[in-house]
Amino acid sequence: MIPVVLGPNERAMEWMDRLLRAGLFVPGIRPPTVPDGSARLRISLQAGHTDEHLDALVDACAKLMEERR
Repeated sequence: MIPVVLGPNERAMEWMDRLLRAGLFVPGIRPPTVPDGSARLRISLQAGHTDEHLDALVDACAKLMEERR
């Protein structure tokens, strides 16, 4: 698993929703599972994921990061 700490609960849930709309299941994790202020996405990679799956994830995350600036 790869955690991507985003901070506020709202940001993690927004990113989770937007990734899901892009066809990517990346769960958002928030308190009480993690400490307050450290909500995150939990990326789980599996052997069955293709290069295309990984490219889609990287592209979608890059877009979200760019929009955040």
